Amino acid sequence: MTSIDAAFTERGTGPYTLALKVKVVAVKPAEVYRKDGEEKRVMNFAMSDGITTAKGICYDPAKFCKLQVGNTLVVRNSIRRTEDEVRVLILTSTSKVLMSAPLQVPSQHVQEGERLLNPPPAEIVAIKTALTSPANKRVSISGKVTQEDEPREVQVQGGMVPIKTITVMDDSSKTQVTLWRDAVQSDVRPGDHVTITDVIVNSYQNVLSLSTTARSKIQKTEAPLVQSIVTVEAIGVSDGVAECFCNNGEIVNMPAELLQQTLEEDGLVMPDIEMATATAPIDLQLVSKGSEVVSVIKL
Repeated sequence: MTSIDAAFTERGTGPYTLALKVKVVAVKPAEVYRKDGEEKRVMNFAMSDGITTAKGICYDPAKFCKLQVGNTLVVRNSIRRTEDEVRVLILTSTSKVLMSAPLQVPSQHVQEGERLLNPPPAEIVAIKTALTSPANKRVSISGKVTQEDEPREVQVQGGMVPIKTITVMDDSSKTQVTLWRDAVQSDVRPGDHVTITDVIVNSYQNVLSLSTTARSKIQKTEAPLVQSIVTVEAIGVSDGVAECFCNNGEIVNMPAELLQQTLEEDGLVMPDIEMATATAPIDLQLVSKGSEVVSVIKL
């Protein structure tokens, strides 16, 4: 019998005909996917040879019954692959999977197997960094959704798959993110702040974008607190909202009561805050959460 280390040391990818004796240490329920218009099943599992661990993917449902936690198997005619630096053995209909006498493995290999099947999300990076990531390297991003396109369907391996494109922006850049399959159902809308895990970079017609993967999760997050300084040239008040016209062309809305309180604390007491800029512009330091101004200081 050979070992997992030996299998991946010798030309570590492609078909592998030698026999491996391994113990199944973790299993995920079978999942359904479509290929050439047909519904098929796949099972992910983790194995140990007593020295190290590896991930397994089985595409032959006839073998699922043997892939139970605690079973010791002799495996032949597998296919080797590396995904995100994780060693993977793929079993197909031509693979041999035989029951064997129990193999003793270290208890920590059970925890390692669970981590192989349920890895933590990829590191959150700036969108600019994500767009320059190597192909197929998973990263996570956080930002504000600025645009949402209508869902549509595309043909993949003989079947129609739903997709939707959103645009996400952070302080470094903005990008389109293509949501695939179940991710299309995510309840995110323009204005929402989100974290999207385990995306990969795509290049189409020399335009870089990001796409979700089977491991991706989309979660709404709280808008970050952002501090800014504005010079206000004029103020209009309507329905309790102060509309501040800034010298850079920006219009900032805030509660009129909040602005009036700020001006009074600075010693500028007046019943009509629209007169605050009658003699000169005023400089304000704002703290905003999304589109909401939560704090104002007169400079």
